[in-house]
Amino acid sequence: MRGRCKPFNLTQPEFPLPAPDPTSGAAVYFSAHGGLKVARLPAMRALLPRLLAPLLLSAGVAGATPLTVEVRFDLRGALVNREAPSALTLHVPGGASQPVRLRGPASATHPESFGLLLPVRLTLPAAPAGELRLRGALFVCGLRERVCRRAELNLPVPVTGSVARVTVTDADLAPPRRSLWPGR
Repeated sequence: MRGRCKPFNLTQPEFPLPAPDPTSGAAVYFSAHGGLKVARLPAMRALLPRLLAPLLLSAGVAGATPLTVEVRFDLRGALVNREAPSALTLHVPGGASQPVRLRGPASATHPESFGLLLPVRLTLPAAPAGELRLRGALFVCGLRERVCRRAELNLPVPVTGSVARVTVTDADLAPPRRSLWPGR
C-alpha cells in the first residue's frame, strides 16, 4: 500500500503510543508523509448520509424519487369543447409550469366536445418544496344547451408520498353564484 495511509500497529515497541479508547471509534494511521493521524471513521460514516441527504433532496438530484402527478376528470353534467382553446397547466413552485394536454374521444351527441376526458400523467424529477396547483381555462358546454362558457380553474394538487392526484369535477367548473340582492 504505497502512498496510502496504513493502519498503525500498537504492538510495535518502537512506537509506544497509548491505545485509543475502543468506544471512541478512533483509528490511528500513519500518513504517507510520515505523520500520525487520528480519525473518527465510524462517526464520519454515520454523519455523512445525514448531511448529504437533505442537500441532494433539495437540489433534486440523485437519491430523490420522481413525483408522478395524475389529473383525472369526473365530469357528468358538462362537456369540454374540443375546438375551443382550453389550456390547463401544472404550476410547480420554483420550476417551469407544465402543460396538461387534454385527450379523449369525441362525444356521440356533441361531436365538437370531448365525450370523455382521459386521465393525464406527468412526471416531475423530484417533489417540489411548495404546493402544486392546476390552473387554466376550460371551455365547457351544458349537456342540453349548446352554449359554451369559460371556466377558470385554480385547484391545489395534494402530494402524498411520490404521487400527487387531483380530480376535476362538475363543482369545480360551476359558475360563481351571484345573488340579485347584495348581502344575501
